[in-house]
Amino acid sequence: MKPEEVKKVIQSVPLGSKIEVVKKNGNAIQVALQSYEIAGSEPKDFNGITIPEVPAALLVAGPIFGDLRLEIADLARIATVAV
Repeated sequence: MKPEEVKKVIQSVPLGSKIEVVKKNGNAIQVALQSYEIAGSEPKDFNGITIPEVPAALLVAGPIFGDLRLEIADLARIATVAV
């Protein structure tokens, strides 16, 4: 999916709602939407120490592992499960 597609899907979903995310590898997980923010960050250099790029991601609460970042490039589909 592209960031614009993800924004369009999640803009009408209330925070904390359960969504089902299907990744490109076929895995489907149910998670709770934690944020509408999906921006990543560019690489940064601090006196010779380089911090790598952080890709755009969806911030969610997982069923077992707590808060997760699901990279937008890995997503195939998003569906609302419960509001």
